[in-house]
Amino acid sequence: FLRRPGYYLYKKSFQRIQQIGSFFPEDVTNASLTFGKSYTHVFHGIVSVKEQIKDSVNLELPELGEAILLGHAGVPELNHLDMIQRFGPLFAKRKVICPLSYGIPEYIDSVRDMGLASFGDRFEAIQNYMPRQEYFFKLQEAAFAVFGALVHQGFGNLMTLIHMGFKVFMFSENPVYVLSLIHI
Repeated sequence: FLRRPGYYLYKKSFQRIQQIGSFFPEDVTNASLTFGKSYTHVFHGIVSVKEQIKDSVNLELPELGEAILLGHAGVPELNHLDMIQRFGPLFAKRKVICPLSYGIPEYIDSVRDMGLASFGDRFEAIQNYMPRQEYFFKLQEAAFAVFGALVHQGFGNLMTLIHMGFKVFMFSENPVYVLSLIHI
């Protein structure tokens, strides 16, 4: 799946639309290249980190654990299988927390099976929806996050994790990474 955008999930709908609302202009460029169609970019703002985590966690930096967070959903665009294969040996002694509470059931099963085969009982697949406060409390068991998407995916989650003090790893091709370099 690595380096293959999730266009197969959205191909029909992307042919019908004319505009794309996104915080990231690169999303529109990527969609245009992927689908061979010109779209109009409509700026779409994002909820602040404080709004995202209000009533969920202390806005001060929490004490983080040592686990690794792998992705935030069970969708192929996050390239979980490739991340496990490519970086699995580096995760060898750490717990791996993998949120998979929504997405594509067959893909979720593949990620869970490969995670368990690679990490055994150190792999925790979160397959049930958790209330926001419980979810952020669970995330505090980790200190590192690996997001294998090459497309804008989970920006609110990324910003919240960075606010919480996580070290976040992603590909330089990801529009979120590109935009962060422009504004630093």
